[in-house]
Amino acid sequence: MAFESLADFLSTVEEDGELRRVPVEVDPRLELAAVTQRAVQQSGGGPALLFEQIRSSRIPVVTNLLGSQKRLCRTLGVRSLFELRETLQPLFRSQQPEGWFEKLRQLAPSGSGSPWEPIIVRTAPCQQVVKIGRDVDLLELPAISCWPREIGTFLHGAQLWTKHPDTGEITIETAPLEVRDRATLGIHWHAYQQVTRSFELHRQRSLPMPIVISLGGDPLYSLLGNVPPPPHLDPLSFAGFLRGSGVELVRCRQIEATAPADAELVIEGYLDPADPFETGGTHGLANGHYSIPQPIPMLKVTGLTQRANPLLPLMIPSGPPSEQTWRDLATV
Repeated sequence: MAFESLADFLSTVEEDGELRRVPVEVDPRLELAAVTQRAVQQSGGGPALLFEQIRSSRIPVVTNLLGSQKRLCRTLGVRSLFELRETLQPLFRSQQPEGWFEKLRQLAPSGSGSPWEPIIVRTAPCQQVVKIGRDVDLLELPAISCWPREIGTFLHGAQLWTKHPDTGEITIETAPLEVRDRATLGIHWHAYQQVTRSFELHRQRSLPMPIVISLGGDPLYSLLGNVPPPPHLDPLSFAGFLRGSGVELVRCRQIEATAPADAELVIEGYLDPADPFETGGTHGLANGHYSIPQPIPMLKVTGLTQRANPLLPLMIPSGPPSEQTWRDLATV
């Protein structure tokens, strides 16, 4: 099932009794995470939380967005996770590229061409407000600090959209993003991620690597950021299959790339292979431990676009129980 926006999804889960609004001002340093942790420890994962007032930011924050089986199933358009596995099973019966495409064709509605392919649009909600150059100020975002020993503030749960320099294949992944200053983000990536391999190819060619960071939109995107699609199937076609319609993309304003049209906020930037890595701040991990400080790349942000009144979905990294615990159930 395709959701037109994050607000559309929140409206649905609120009708289900799965959303709680927090109208009082909350500090993004520790307090927001502490309130969320109390919610996720409830039976069944607890409700999604909408923090309507964030200290030092005008942008509301949503946490524990997919922290229950019911909300996961809503996102994926199924009644149960068992139904999801039954739906996907035909795709996994062939390991050959032509087998994947044939299965997708057979599952498409009768008379349709390529209903799962992405669609390029000229205008998009994610570009209702455009900030470039000196107008960009990442310090206005509600970046959070979740645990006492963390150093810095972070955006957890954002999607990184990158493109292979040779094939043009798009990859969607996640990594903690550290706000360093008005126009710089530190990317806490891992060596096994595709983004690191793509960066190495750009570095070998002495080419800057464009990166799109998105927050919000159809919640399905955040699941794609955690788990790559099956071999031989690009993530956007896979997302289109799961949504039942193609993902709408819009061309970025400052870099040669595309972004999800329905996102709440999009950050555009590039990694310069000539720039040195810098030591990243310590942050919480999904296993309940802290990260070990290590050199990370610095993204030069050239543009930021957003909805007129955005709200940002963020995750709280912690050991079980957590939102990540429930997300993992959909990817087993």
